[in-house]
Amino acid sequence: MSEHRKAAPASAPPESTLSRLRPPYASVLDLIGQTPIVELTKFDTGKCRLFIKLESQNPGGSIKDR
Repeated sequence: MSEHRKAAPASAPPESTLSRLRPPYASVLDLIGQTPIVELTKFDTGKCRLFIKLESQNPGGSIKDR
């Protein structure tokens, strides 16, 4: 017979974590076009600046190019 255990109650994250969070969005539509981008600075790109999109952080989950 298996033993059942109750899960510990969830606790609130520390205040320092909460202060870094974005405010909640009013609608999922507010997330469109919000895939984060990062500038890569460790590559010699001459006078150009190189940015990448973090598709793994895409709020909609789609990774297809359109």
